[in-house]
Amino acid sequence: MSLPVWQAKLVFSSENMKVLYRPGKTDYALVTFSHSNWTGERLDYWGRRLADNLDLTTVGIVARRNDWFCNPDMPAILAAARARLAGFRKVISFGSSMGGYAALKFSAAVGASSVLSFVPQYSIAPADVGAFDRRFLSHYEPARHDGMRIEEADVARNAYVFLDPNFRMDRRNVEMIRARAPRLQMVPARTTGHSTLELFAGTEKTARLFELALAEDHAGMLRFAAELSVNSPVRRRYLTKRLLQRRGPEVGLSYFRHWRADFGHGQGAVILAAIARAFLAQGREREALACATEGQALAPQNKGIQMVLDSLRQTTA
Repeated sequence: MSLPVWQAKLVFSSENMKVLYRPGKTDYALVTFSHSNWTGERLDYWGRRLADNLDLTTVGIVARRNDWFCNPDMPAILAAARARLAGFRKVISFGSSMGGYAALKFSAAVGASSVLSFVPQYSIAPADVGAFDRRFLSHYEPARHDGMRIEEADVARNAYVFLDPNFRMDRRNVEMIRARAPRLQMVPARTTGHSTLELFAGTEKTARLFELALAEDHAGMLRFAAELSVNSPVRRRYLTKRLLQRRGPEVGLSYFRHWRADFGHGQGAVILAAIARAFLAQGREREALACATEGQALAPQNKGIQMVLDSLRQTTA
């Protein structure tokens, strides 16, 4: 039986970070790093549900702000993690995007034997990536982020990076990391954009990834990713977004209708807000209003939908 969330123990807490420890029954341990904008309860951490379902011994490292784990607390945090993981011969470091950066950057420091890093950044410092990736520059602070690059000595021996090779910004970041750490092994997941982790969502799929990582089976990971990519809802959602951007709101709306079952309420509201904005940019208020109204019915609190409705009110006032 899995442990309730409140039985995870808070082993470190500061204004920047928190670390939780969840004892389990596995002969290997997991270290997770939160993604950006993580909001969880006091004893919650990224990957907690997965850890509970698999009864995994887990150290959950949570950043309270979007600082890419670049803060003065990290030496104490890494020491706390190592103390909890000292008895394990095999440790998996796991994270996505901001957490994917940390899963690589601190994998050797926490004693990880394997890394599963999804769509990581090489850095967010403009001197490092500003020529091709400006997504995270609003979080850049020179004192924290200059010198944050991932170096070969940072990375555990058995490291896997998952990405959509056609998503340029993520691909360039991974190319920069591999230039420093050439032993890094890539697992392509095409047509997933920055949402590559969603392809492996679900306890059974992620547990399979852990098995492959522990067995150091790169070929098995490549086959597994290829199998999941066939008929993937993640790919269809991403294709709908790309078709909207490239061919306009009518085509985007047509594909959304065709693949409607692949969109939950929240995801449906997001794409409908984007379609409504595209119609509005063309001066087609009636179509924009219809999409925004449909999206509002799916997710009444969606900010994108509300912004479109506000714009429509101003247009017709």
